[in-house]
Amino acid sequence: MADEMPANEIAATFVAPYGEMPMKANNSADFKAEIQNTDKKEVISIDFPEIGKSFLTLKITKARVRELESQGFELANPFSVTLFDAARCKNNPRIIKKDTTTTIQDVPANVCRVVGSPVESTYGPEVWVLDSGVDPVAVNSNLLNVATKVDCTQGSCVTGAVDDELGHGTMVAGIIGGRTFKDGSSHYTGLAGVSPKVALNIIKIFGDDETVSVWDRPLKAIRYVLDHAKAGDVVNISWGANFLEAARNGGYSNDITLLDNLFHLMADRKLRIVVAAGNAERANGNGWSWAEGFTPANSAPYTSPVSPGAIYSVSAADSKFDPMTMKWSDKLWQGSAFGASFAEPGVEVRSLWLSDDSNNPQQNVCWGTSFAAPILAGLLVRGSVSPGDLTDSTYPDADTVAYVAAGKSDATSPKHPKCN
Repeated sequence: MADEMPANEIAATFVAPYGEMPMKANNSADFKAEIQNTDKKEVISIDFPEIGKSFLTLKITKARVRELESQGFELANPFSVTLFDAARCKNNPRIIKKDTTTTIQDVPANVCRVVGSPVESTYGPEVWVLDSGVDPVAVNSNLLNVATKVDCTQGSCVTGAVDDELGHGTMVAGIIGGRTFKDGSSHYTGLAGVSPKVALNIIKIFGDDETVSVWDRPLKAIRYVLDHAKAGDVVNISWGANFLEAARNGGYSNDITLLDNLFHLMADRKLRIVVAAGNAERANGNGWSWAEGFTPANSAPYTSPVSPGAIYSVSAADSKFDPMTMKWSDKLWQGSAFGASFAEPGVEVRSLWLSDDSNNPQQNVCWGTSFAAPILAGLLVRGSVSPGDLTDSTYPDADTVAYVAAGKSDATSPKHPKCN
């Protein structure tokens, strides 16, 4: 549960050129005292010397904000980012258990489309998932390989429990690195992701709330990634904001440009960032929407001068396998933004979910660009990808499907779907 503020307080973020924030605070005796007398969890100071900016966030009254602005403190115009597709899932998750009637590992169709025979990752890159955390039962059941758990929802980012309260982060993690294994027999347990058993670094920035201020937890998480990720690692971002909606709600182009700069900074540290393109239905309610209309998706495409750093946006494809032609058909999903770097399967995506009350791991089916982005994240871990054009799309040249080696999906028996 996120901290609740008194009704007359807001979380205000002030921005200043790097190195000037302490000087500004020292020149304002009452502000300095205010910081010193506030619970440390309520004051967050983050420096980005790489782009020459410092941020200071604290919970104060609106009247106090106006006073500080009159004293020369620059308020970062607040706008919020939201988990894409948090409610776009079925409401009847199913228990994952060893199936003693088959010896075939469970490879969901969305994974089968891009890698027919996913084997456990022996690759070097790790994946950083900035999301709602992960289900602890899925981790304890060896369905995921979680290397690091960092909670950024309470004060500074700290290592510790990152229990998922929404299911969104667990779904994303499972798509990237879900694994199947034989437990003392020839029968498999689990769901295969694109790069099974890849090391996942889970950074929790969403608690039970699907919307947060971009200058709060996301900012802290970006700083943590910059300080701890290694060259070649992949960062998955399945959240954002509609550009115009952000502007209407107080965000301005200079603030969005600042967010773009932070993403470019990560790429220039040789990181590869994958960003969900956004959902058209959420954006305008009546049809298609351009990926450039969403932030931080609009920071893509970007190729850093320092290889392999890059930023990719990902739209959602409705991918179907035709057993008659033995080919895949990929249509741009009607709910997806278009014009992204790549499109990946994002319709009826099956992956890990929150465990039930009896601590049984579960799976669920969801839709959206949130669950298309981690497909590409998993592929980048594996290496180079092949492009394939969308078919039967309103915008046939808008996006290309990235894959390694498509499998042959067989759902003749829905309870025992096959791949290859």
